[in-house]
Order: sequence, then structure tokens, then C-alpha cells
Amino acid sequence: MAMGVEAVEEMFETLREAPWEAGNRALETSKNWPPNRDSKSPGPVGRAFWPRGCVKAGSIHRRGSPPVLLPRSVLDGLFSLSHRLFGITVEAADGQAPIWQRMSATSCSDKQQNERAGFYLTPIPSGNQTGGPG
Repeated sequence: MAMGVEAVEEMFETLREAPWEAGNRALETSKNWPPNRDSKSPGPVGRAFWPRGCVKAGSIHRRGSPPVLLPRSVLDGLFSLSHRLFGITVEAADGQAPIWQRMSATSCSDKQQNERAGFYLTPIPSGNQTGGPG
């Protein structure tokens, strides 16, 4: 748990600094987008444009890999933040629950390691299907 105002301010500064480098890289990428064109500015583009543009440019491949909503590093950061703020630990429930996907079973425990909750988290979208990714 946060021990005081200074600890919370330090945490906010850490959260502010963490995405800075990635944000600068994304800004530079957008300045150079679209590749091999004469455009001097990126101009306004919608969210749907970037995946299509990246596929066309060859930087990502659509087939063979489903889109992941939350990479493991993002989940780890989120769970670390929940530990700092609330004193709870979120970790994989290896072997404690039946799972349909490797990253889906998760548990939550308090400072004394008492299990408080168990839930399924599937960071791969299943579209309109029900029952998890298929």
C-alpha cells in the first residue's frame, strides 16, 4: 500500500516516465508515415488505419497470430501497480484451476498470502464467440 503522499507522487512520476521512450518512438514513426510517400505530415488517421497500414508495410503479419489485447508486460505492470496501491498480489494460478488457454487462470492474494479471488483472464480476443478463445 502507498505509505504517504511522497510515495504516491513517486509512483505517479514512475508511471509518467515509463511510456515516454515508447511514445517518442511512436511519434517518430508517425512523422515518417506512410513510408515511401511524399507526405510531410502524418495527418489525422483513425485507429483502424494503423493495423492495415502496418500489414501493408510488412511490419506485422495478420495471419497465423491472433491480435493480443494486453501483452504480458502490460499485465505485469498493471498487477504490480495493484500491489503497490492495494497490497494485493495477482499471479498465475498454475495447476490450481482448469484452463483453456495458457495465460487465462489467475489468482489474487493479500499481504499474508491468503487467496482472495480467482478469475480467468484471457488477453486474446475471441470475437463474437462465447466460451473463450477457440
